[in-house]
Amino acid sequence: GPPDPPGKPIAVEVSTTGCLLRYEAPRNDGGSPIMCYIIEGQYDGFFSRWEDKGTSYTTEHTVSDMIEGYTAIFRVIARNKYGASKPSKESNEVTFEDPHPSK
Repeated sequence: GPPDPPGKPIAVEVSTTGCLLRYEAPRNDGGSPIMCYIIEGQYDGFFSRWEDKGTSYTTEHTVSDMIEGYTAIFRVIARNKYGASKPSKESNEVTFEDPHPSK
């Protein structure tokens, strides 16, 4: 059957317009190898719907085209030949800002 949800995504290397998300593979692949991961994002209080932020074939994904100064959360869905998992737990809030602001 479909796989279990992947692990909660963690944002690393946050910039003004994106971040690198890392997450763990599902504990149970449903008896079929994971074909891909679907990444979804949602702006805090701006859009109330989940938006497609790309597909990955590994346990990390670079999200781009985010809006500077806004905060978002992310979730990940695993897919195998039987279908899609339930979404992962939501990431912590990520605010897109310059990681090295000038003094």
